[in-house]
Amino acid sequence: MGIQPYPTVWLTTEQLDHLYTWRGKFQAFEMNWVESDLPMRLVFSGLGDQIATEADQREILAWVNELYRSIAR
Repeated sequence: MGIQPYPTVWLTTEQLDHLYTWRGKFQAFEMNWVESDLPMRLVFSGLGDQIATEADQREILAWVNELYRSIAR
């Protein structure tokens, strides 16, 4: 089965603004976890000075998951 990347999507202006705000604020980080026996990974390529707290990371992951759920399959 291998690694299954998220599909390509086009973000709205509002979504891009949200993402770029986080990207400019937080340093890069990586999250790894297992979900339904599948290894999951989020790589965030932040350019900011602040270290994202666990709550910040969860918020970003929730946002990504919401985008994923909104994609018509």
